[in-house]
Amino acid sequence: MTSTHQTDQPETSMKSNAWQWIYQVLIWPKRTFQAIAANGRRSWLIAMACLSLVAILLSLVGGPARLRQVQMNQGELPEDFQYWSEAQQNQYFSGQQAVQKPLFIYILPLVASLTKLWIGWFIFGSILHLLMTFKGSRHPQEFYLNLVAWASMPFLLRGLVQIVHILITKNAITEPGLSGFLGDADGRLLDYARVLLSMVDIYAIWFLVLIFIGSAPISGLKPSKARWAVLWSSLIYIILASLPAFLMDQLSNIGTIQPFIMF
Repeated sequence: MTSTHQTDQPETSMKSNAWQWIYQVLIWPKRTFQAIAANGRRSWLIAMACLSLVAILLSLVGGPARLRQVQMNQGELPEDFQYWSEAQQNQYFSGQQAVQKPLFIYILPLVASLTKLWIGWFIFGSILHLLMTFKGSRHPQEFYLNLVAWASMPFLLRGLVQIVHILITKNAITEPGLSGFLGDADGRLLDYARVLLSMVDIYAIWFLVLIFIGSAPISGLKPSKARWAVLWSSLIYIILASLPAFLMDQLSNIGTIQPFIMF
């Protein structure tokens, strides 16, 4: 009787207080996702609010580091600068001053992080809902939005680690994930590979593991069916997320902190 009571107690606690899921999903993922599935309501709001708060803090803390990085990158003039007209040179210097303003240092990185957070969460949850429905699940989209939001708690931890890193080193994070292994090699294919590798780190892998663990309790499907749907959903999402990031990388040379979530 005692052992049964000790086993059931954490599950009761998970159902009674959704705020505890923030850490419980990292420690007892299967039981936590069972509690989330049993809850049925929009519990994703708590998880997304926490992720948004850390994204805001990360963007604000990284502002001074981004400013120093921009100023360092402005030390060298473009090739053939001396042959430019006076109007072109003045336009160049005006542009260099503009990127040091709060709009580029704080506001745009913050908007980019929150946009990727919320749009990425909604798209991934929608893809999961679609493929799980094809596999036979009859649960509403809200279940899968809950799954993606709570499985993203490793990104919450990553954001806190990045904040501490920036406060200690005073440097912006310019080569997230495994992108640093490619060095400074040029080429469109290598640039796209760099974008893909920037999505890969221990927190992204942890996120996918949690998605796999939670897929069966949330969908109500057999684990084999649910995990195949997760695999295809992840591949589709990675392609959809990497293409805009690649285009932005081609259009801009301004260093920013990695957008916060979904890889």
